[in-house]
Amino acid sequence: MNAEEAARALGCSSKTVRRHLEKGTITAGRKASGELKISDDQVEKLRLVLELEDTSRHVHPTARIDGYGQTDMSRQVGTDIEQRMASLAQSVANLNAAVDSQTRRITELTKRIAELEARTYPISIEPTNIQPVSQKPVDETTKLSTPQNRNVAHSGVSADLPPGTLHSSEFADQLGIKRTVFDSMMKNGIGGEQLERTKIPIAARPGQNKNWFTPDEQEKALALLRKHGKLPDV
Repeated sequence: MNAEEAARALGCSSKTVRRHLEKGTITAGRKASGELKISDDQVEKLRLVLELEDTSRHVHPTARIDGYGQTDMSRQVGTDIEQRMASLAQSVANLNAAVDSQTRRITELTKRIAELEARTYPISIEPTNIQPVSQKPVDETTKLSTPQNRNVAHSGVSADLPPGTLHSSEFADQLGIKRTVFDSMMKNGIGGEQLERTKIPIAARPGQNKNWFTPDEQEKALALLRKHGKLPDV
């Protein structure tokens, strides 16, 4: 606070405050604007000094005065001031210690947060266990028609085709080759050679055919696939 504010707090004039500043009874700093800045503890000190002055003015004439010109009462007031100042100094020290403790705690927490933010956690991805479709190994000496003991008429095979004839998609599944890949082989050939098959026109789709593989054509296709290494590993 400035001199006027200190005077209002003490119930005295600002001249009194400035007089004690000049005497060095109390000290004050300066704000950026150049205005006086008196701390609370200095104001409290001045309050005690003013009380001492007021008490000294009203000392009874018979009050005992020692060899240094001090009365018993003035010595008591001086002692009270010293004790009060010591108490204020201890309070300030306690506050400083508390601030230091909180500052250290904040520093520790800030460091901990930085460590947590910098730490990288590996993302665990559970592998999806996809069971491959079991494929029976193809015996080179056995015709592919052997496991196809089914009612050919029920499979939509023309009555003109021999038993064991397979549609191209069924044949691809039997070989363990994706249908789209097998369709590409039928369309583009393998190593410049065509897959021999039986084509039956689709009545509802002019220009399109159904591809069938008779047992004999299955043998030839198997040999061609094996020749060019197109059979999947079993």
